[in-house]
Amino acid sequence: MAIDLKKYRRSVHSHRPGQRKRAPILFSVSIIAVTAALLLLVAREPQGHSFEMTTDVTTTRNLIEIAEKTTSLPFPVHIDGAVKKPGVYSFKGGAILAEAIQEAGGFTALADTSQVNLAMLLDPHIKVYIPEKGEEMPFLPGSFTEHPADGKIDINRASQAELETLPGIGQAMASAIISYREQHGAFNATEDLMLVPGIKEGRFSQIESLITVGAP
Repeated sequence: MAIDLKKYRRSVHSHRPGQRKRAPILFSVSIIAVTAALLLLVAREPQGHSFEMTTDVTTTRNLIEIAEKTTSLPFPVHIDGAVKKPGVYSFKGGAILAEAIQEAGGFTALADTSQVNLAMLLDPHIKVYIPEKGEEMPFLPGSFTEHPADGKIDINRASQAELETLPGIGQAMASAIISYREQHGAFNATEDLMLVPGIKEGRFSQIESLITVGAP
């Protein structure tokens, strides 16, 4: 029996197993590629948010470190009156009057310690005056003073920290009050506080019952 070799070869080539498997393989590869691309896109999104959060945390930490360094810097205080070594001394945040007196050599024998509060915090650039017995505490702009007996704050003598305890009076406004006091002298009446730029009737009405004016 004769075999037609040409027909046999065409029949063998048309039924090769490898050719049947090409289409499924290509389809599987396409599915894997698309899936990998989707996973890559999903993975990228949270990484971006995480970076932004890390940046915010780092910025906050830097601000805290700057604030801590600023508050730890030494500041000058002028100590005068009935102390053994009057002069200007440097202190760090949290220092109290007792430390200032110690730096100045302590009280003299004539010092009237009843007029001072040794536990009071020191403010930068103030003058601490220790009176002698029988001497009234003089008014000195930017000086250390005590609150009056009625609890009101004497705007002629109050320090930066004391003024900031008043409602509506922040750091900038307290500095403005002290600057005005140093340039124009003591206030004659509480209403004169409205002469300070930034203090109008509305703000003054909030603090009117909490302040007083001492003799210059």
